[in-house]
Amino acid sequence: MESNYTYEIPHIISDKTIKKSVKVWEYDVTMPKSPPLKEYVNFGLPEKKQKFHRTELPRNLRTLPREERDKIIDLEFQRRYHGIWILVKGYPLWIPGLYYYYLNYWTMEDGGKPEFCIHDLLWFYWWHYIVNDSKCFGGYDIKPRRVGDTEKALCVIYEYCSRVRNVRGGMQNKTGDDAFENYMRLINAHQNMVWFFKPINQGTTEPKKGLKFRMPEKKITSKGLSDEEKEEYNIADEEDNIRALNSSIDYKPTVEKAYDGKRRERYHLDEVGKMDEQDMDPTVAWGTYVKPTLTLKNGSKIIGKGIVTTTVQEIKSLKSLEYAKWFWDGSDPANINKNGSTSTGLLRIFRDAITCGNYDEFGFPTVEENIAFIENEVAHLISEGKLKEAIEFRRKYPRNIDDALTPSAETCLFNAAGISAKIMEIQNYTNSKVRRGNLVWVNGIFGGSVEFIDHPQGDFEFSELFADPSEANKKIHYPSKGFGPGNYHRYCIGVDPYDHDTTNDGRMSNGAICIFKKHDFSLDGLLDRQDEDQVRQMKSNRFVGIYCIRKDSAELLYEDALKAAIYFGCEVLVETNKPGLRNYFNKYGFARYLMFRPEETKTSSNNKKNEVGAASTVSLIDQYLEAIQVYTANYCPLVEHYNLLKDWQAFTRAKRTKHDLTVASGFALLGANKRYAKLPDEGNENSINSHWFHSFKLSA
Repeated sequence: MESNYTYEIPHIISDKTIKKSVKVWEYDVTMPKSPPLKEYVNFGLPEKKQKFHRTELPRNLRTLPREERDKIIDLEFQRRYHGIWILVKGYPLWIPGLYYYYLNYWTMEDGGKPEFCIHDLLWFYWWHYIVNDSKCFGGYDIKPRRVGDTEKALCVIYEYCSRVRNVRGGMQNKTGDDAFENYMRLINAHQNMVWFFKPINQGTTEPKKGLKFRMPEKKITSKGLSDEEKEEYNIADEEDNIRALNSSIDYKPTVEKAYDGKRRERYHLDEVGKMDEQDMDPTVAWGTYVKPTLTLKNGSKIIGKGIVTTTVQEIKSLKSLEYAKWFWDGSDPANINKNGSTSTGLLRIFRDAITCGNYDEFGFPTVEENIAFIENEVAHLISEGKLKEAIEFRRKYPRNIDDALTPSAETCLFNAAGISAKIMEIQNYTNSKVRRGNLVWVNGIFGGSVEFIDHPQGDFEFSELFADPSEANKKIHYPSKGFGPGNYHRYCIGVDPYDHDTTNDGRMSNGAICIFKKHDFSLDGLLDRQDEDQVRQMKSNRFVGIYCIRKDSAELLYEDALKAAIYFGCEVLVETNKPGLRNYFNKYGFARYLMFRPEETKTSSNNKKNEVGAASTVSLIDQYLEAIQVYTANYCPLVEHYNLLKDWQAFTRAKRTKHDLTVASGFALLGANKRYAKLPDEGNENSINSHWFHSFKLSA
């Protein structure tokens, strides 16, 4: 399957220069000062032989003369802390101390050692950045399955707590059993740790409740130990001093308050995307209880770091998706508060399936092979009509964060298969089919004509504009009654507004505008909506523009809605629970651009005549959600607006107020279903056939 997906080569291997800093995801990671090239590991070897190899220790290290033995051990401690510089395939790379330790001395769950690869190197660069950021509480890691990030998180905890005195590490998971399983993986690594990096611990060699780097309860002297006990307690000979770190590592059940009040220097919360309503709320566990334990001085001094991880394929329920998104959105390094932290205190990364896929003998990702594998498998599933499986496969092997945070097809309220198929189609476009820009007053005259100006950061996104400028800004002039929209039979607008510039609780929803081109029989005749090929031929019955942004002033939103109404010459159906936009149109003489509530949406309990707009009652919400369900069941191929599709895909009724585009699109579809009795042309009062304006039936 041919793909237009663009993959960005990691900066560290973009060229073979020695870099002072490296761009790692969203972060600029400062590299330590490079030694002379001749001091690099692999210097002098041909590039084809420049690979990472684990350090080989002398088999008789314990029996070497003390001075010789200590020199080797001291060097390994230096490398554990400072890392090494190495040439790999001609690329000068710094391997951080923690990654060096992980590669050489960590034993994984299967009993093997980790392999060197670029995607793991980037992960340890990211962690190095976090450790050196005094305002950061840790990191949030969204990843595909089987990339080893849980092992790395366990290594982070163990390495720190086995090196630093008087510190504590802890871990939780989606269940208590899973937390214990991760803990036992750490114990496995501890049991297999090289003797000079393995601190003395209290209890058995396989402690089930916690690993305590303390003196055993019985009094120990070097002379009183057997050779086996000396090895267990890391005592090489009788001259060694027996000292304990007094640090510990434990695990806790899946309870929000499990770590309340207990100081921690390292913490791992695994699989937040697997937690559901019946589990603990990980946002509360982290934000309310764990985060304060990583600080001193009433939270003003950060002394610990946490890692929150989740696997994308396991994000099944809408609640777990909400948790995953909460951590992702709140860990954006672009949104830093006045204290220098994100709202979660974490810094996020997304690990894509391309970088984390197969790699060559040097540890470099085989990009083309990995992309081809994903695209070929998706294409094969689609060709067999297994669209649901194709969607799930894309979630399992995400190329970007949108793939990763795509809801499961089982949780989508609308046509999940059709929406996802169109999203994948848009992702593979060579050239975008939308234009971004702003609607502006011609010559700056408020209330006059409107024109579109392209701008890459514009507020509006259009998939269709008027090819003939004379079709824009159409108005009907009424004797002694001003003027109204002249294209109301062809377009309509749905708006989800906000009325307040600020809110008491700090939650700031966006204002959303959706412009819909009604079903026009003069363009599309009676094309069959059941036939996708015929649907794709349609020129009408489509969303042609969207807008979703929070302006500093609500009146700026109202003005943008007015510009859209004048430019397209159509009416606006607005939510009456928020009267600000309605009042704005009335204030400036544009009341005729406000749509009366469509008769089709009225109920016996709400049957007012000439009611402008519609209140978001339970009944109306049901109606516009049904309208979206009907539309997406048939017309997804016509939608070119990626953000609208993603909002539909992620919509939940319980979180309706967070999905502004979905609400606006629902109002637009209700407006499109409104029937009119007259054509808007030069006073023509003749009645026309109602099917001219009817786009679909809600009962279809």
